[in-house]
This record gives sequence, C-alpha cells and structure tokens, in this order.
Amino acid sequence: TSYCAGGVNSTGHVADLSLLGSAHLIDDDVELRVDGLPPRSVGVFLSSRFAGQIANPGAGVGQFCVRRDVGRFRAPGQVRMADPLGRVVLDAAASEWSNSALPAALGVYSASVGDRTHFQFWYRDRIQGTAVTVLSDGEYLDWR
Repeated sequence: TSYCAGGVNSTGHVADLSLLGSAHLIDDDVELRVDGLPPRSVGVFLSSRFAGQIANPGAGVGQFCVRRDVGRFRAPGQVRMADPLGRVVLDAAASEWSNSALPAALGVYSASVGDRTHFQFWYRDRIQGTAVTVLSDGEYLDWR
C-alpha cells in the first residue's frame, strides 16, 4: 500500500516502488521493484517498522517515508544500479533478501505475522547539474 509521495527526478517522473509477491511469511517471496528511475542511477532500499513523512530531508528531493530504526539493504549485491529502462529489483524468491533478515538501524530482525514493514528507495541523481539524493514513494506491507 502506498502512503507517502516521492520526489520528481531528472526524468520528470517520481520513482514508483511496488511490492510484488506474497505477504505470507512462509513464502518469503516479495519482490521490491522500483520503476521510473534515471537509467544507471544507484540506490538502496530502506525499511522500517515506522512510517514517516519528512519533506526534502538533507536537501534531498521527496519525502522521507520511513523513520526510527531505519535499515538499509546494503549487504553484498543489494546496492543496485538502475537498468537502461530505469528499473531496480530486489527479489526474496531469488534469495537477494529475506523477511527473516530485514535490515534495521542496529542489525536485522525477522518479520512476524501482524508486523507492518515500510519500504522506500533512496538514490542518487543529477538535477540541473547538481548531485542530489531522491526518494521514491513509500509502500508498506502487512505480513501474514
């Protein structure tokens, strides 16, 4: 479910985050997918148990949609570059991440039935010649 707006990037679009697959913990089959990125932009997925809405954090573009105990998907292979179509995918079914090891500020935690996890994509862009950070929209998932 989308709950927080992202910022407009150099392509004139807002990066659109989608959570695809199954919210059933036993399946461990959720794909984090973001479309509408500038090709070859580099970024990282964020997660938190808490929603936030802080406008243009640190002179970035968009709203910071997560807060408190924010984790970054930064294990080897999780920091991603957008493909030529402006898409990034991180897939649990391909063992690229797991709901039993969700990143948090001080480590990882395992999702439980009834938990809500908020996700966002944070990436680098160049807007009118200036390097900036841009944020996708925010999405959350209620685990079953």
